Amino acid sequence: MFSKAKIRKVTVGVQRRLCDDLLSELGKEELIHLARADFEGVLPDEEMGLELEAEDRNTKRLVSTIESLFSSLDLKKSVDERSDSPVVCRRDIEKDEIYLSSVSRKVEQFEKLHRDISHKIEQILEQVGREQELNLIGVDSGSLDRMKLCSYLLGTMDGDYDETVAGIDDGSLVRPFGRNLVAVTLAEKKNENLELLQKHGYHDETERIRASEMWALPVEHLRHRIQILNRRLRRIEVYYNRMREEWGMKLRELYGVFLKLEAVIDAQKMFLFSHEALFLSGWIDIRNKTRLTEILKKICGEKYLLMISDKLEIDAPVILKNNRLFRPFELLVKNVGVPGNTELDPTPVAAITFVMMFGVMFGDIGQGLILVLAGFIMRLIARRSKRDQYFLFNAGIILQICGFSAVGFGFIYGSFFSNEHIIPALWFHPMEHIMFLFFCVIMMGVAFIAVSIFLNIVNCLKIKDYNAAFFGTRGLPSLMLYAGAVFLFVRYNETGTIPAAIELIAYILLPVFIFSMRNIVGFFFLGMKHPFPNGVFEYVVETLVEIIEMFSSLLGSTISFIRAGAFALSHAGLSLAIYTLAGIVNPDMLSVAALTVIVLGNIFIILLEGLICGIQAMRLEYYEIFGKFYKGDGLEFHPFSLKKNKIYNGGVS
Repeated sequence: MFSKAKIRKVTVGVQRRLCDDLLSELGKEELIHLARADFEGVLPDEEMGLELEAEDRNTKRLVSTIESLFSSLDLKKSVDERSDSPVVCRRDIEKDEIYLSSVSRKVEQFEKLHRDISHKIEQILEQVGREQELNLIGVDSGSLDRMKLCSYLLGTMDGDYDETVAGIDDGSLVRPFGRNLVAVTLAEKKNENLELLQKHGYHDETERIRASEMWALPVEHLRHRIQILNRRLRRIEVYYNRMREEWGMKLRELYGVFLKLEAVIDAQKMFLFSHEALFLSGWIDIRNKTRLTEILKKICGEKYLLMISDKLEIDAPVILKNNRLFRPFELLVKNVGVPGNTELDPTPVAAITFVMMFGVMFGDIGQGLILVLAGFIMRLIARRSKRDQYFLFNAGIILQICGFSAVGFGFIYGSFFSNEHIIPALWFHPMEHIMFLFFCVIMMGVAFIAVSIFLNIVNCLKIKDYNAAFFGTRGLPSLMLYAGAVFLFVRYNETGTIPAAIELIAYILLPVFIFSMRNIVGFFFLGMKHPFPNGVFEYVVETLVEIIEMFSSLLGSTISFIRAGAFALSHAGLSLAIYTLAGIVNPDMLSVAALTVIVLGNIFIILLEGLICGIQAMRLEYYEIFGKFYKGDGLEFHPFSLKKNKIYNGGVS
C-alpha cells in the first residue's frame, strides 16, 4: 500500500546495424520508457540525424495522406483488425507514395465524374419541370423561339409575383409557376419590363436556359436521357464501392505500418548514434531486468552494453502498485496527476474516502444494487470497446464498489428504494436525526483531514524537508492544533465542559508557538542561513497571517463536509416526496399509477442523485483531502510499444 514499482535508469549500447532488431523486440515486450540519450564523449552522427528528419517528414506526410483518404472514402480511421502487421523499421516509401497518389487520383476522378453526371441529371430534371409547368399554363417552349414580334423572359423570383405591384402593361403576358416565371412581351418593351421585374426580385436566366442543349427538347426525350445517366451513375457507384473496399483494406494495413514506422522514428530520435554503435537511455521496472538481458543476448550475443542504476532518481516515471480492490481508483488519482517519486501514492486513501463519502450521501439498499448492476453492465461494454476500455472497465468497478457502499449505508439508514418503513434502520433515519447526521459527517471529515495532514508530514519527511514537516502550516503544528481543537469542541458538545486554561495552552497555544518558532529552529538546527531574511517585523506579520490562514483553512475544510450530510438529506427528502406523490395518487399505493410514480421517482433519484453525489464526493476528494498533501507532478511510465492498439490509441511515449 502507498508504494510504487521500482523504476531505475537504464542505458543500453549495441551495434548500429542491430537497431531495427532491437526496436522490434523492445516494441513487442514494452519494457523501457525511453528518454533522450546524452552520453559524454559520444558524438552524434549528423548524417543519421538528417536521414531521420527526412524519414520523419515523409512518414508524417503519408500518414496525413492516408487519413485524408479515409475521410474522402468515408471510411472509419483504423488499422487492420485481422492481423497484427510485422514491425517494419525500413520501408520503400516511394512505392507506397505512388500507390497512395494513384488512389487519390482515382478518388478525385470518381468524385468529378459523379459530380458531373449528378449535375447533368439535375439540369435535365430542372428542364423537365420547367416544360411541365409551361405546358400547364398553355405555353410551348418550342413556340417561344418561333416568335418574331415578341420576346420572352425566363427566370426565378425571390418571392411571390404580384402583378398589381409589378406595373407590367396589359400587352405583356406574365405567368409564375412555383419560383419560376415566364414573361412574353413585345420586343421593344423587353428591357423595360425586365427592369420592372428585377425591382421585385426577379433573376433573369433566359440566356442560360436557351444555351442549354436540353432547351425545347420533348419531355419524353429528356426522361430517356435521365434513365441513361442514372444507369451510368449506378455502374460507376458499384465499381467505386468495390474498389472502396479494396482500398480500405490496403489503407488500414498501410496506416498500421506507418504509425509503427512513425513510432520507430520518434524512438530513434532519442537514441545517440555513432558510426558503429547506438546508445539508448530510459527507465525500466527493475522486475524486467532479466527479460531485457535475455532480449539483448538474443540479438547481440555477448556484444552489448547494459547499465541499470541502483538508486531511485527523482525524475523517474512512475508505475503505481495497488491491489485489485484499489487499482480502479487510480483513475481518480490520475485525473489530478500521477504521484511523483517524492510522495506517497494516494490511491488507497482516495478509494476509501471516495467510497465512504458516496455511500453517506447515497445510502439506499435498492438503489445501491441498481448501481452495482449498472457497473457490471459497464464492465461488459468495456470488453467490446477498444478506445475506452480502460476508462469504462475501471469506472464500472468504481460504480459497483460505490453501489455496495450505498447498500451498506442503506442498511444503516433503513432505506430500500426510497422507502424507510420496509427495513428497520441499523442506526438512524437521516430525516429524523438531522443534527446527528451533520455531526457524523463532520467527524468523518475531521478524520479525513487529519489523515491528509499526516500524509503531508510523511511526504515532507520523504524529501527531508523537516522544516515543513515539523513547523509548516500543513505539518505537525497544524495536526496538533486541529486534533486539539476538535477534541475540545466534541467534549464541550457532548458534556458541556469548558476547556481549562492549561488545555487551551496545550492544545491551541503550543502548536501556534511551535509554528511561530519555525525560522528560529530552522536557523539553529536545520541549516537556514538567516532566521529573518526580510526583517523581524515582516516575519511577525507573515506568521500572524499564516496562523489566521491555518485556522480559517482548517475550519473551512471541516465545514465543507457538511455538504455530505446535506446531500444525504436531499436524497431522503426526494424519497419522501416520491412516496407522498404516490400516496396522493392512491393512498394504498397499490394502483398502477402509484407504482408508476414510485418506479419513475426512483429512476429519477438514481440518475440525478447518483450524478450529484459522485460530483460532490469528487469535489471533497480533490479540494479538501488531496489539497492538503498531494501534488501529482509525477510522470507516468509509458513503455515504448509497437503494439497495434497502443499506437493507434495515442502514440508511443
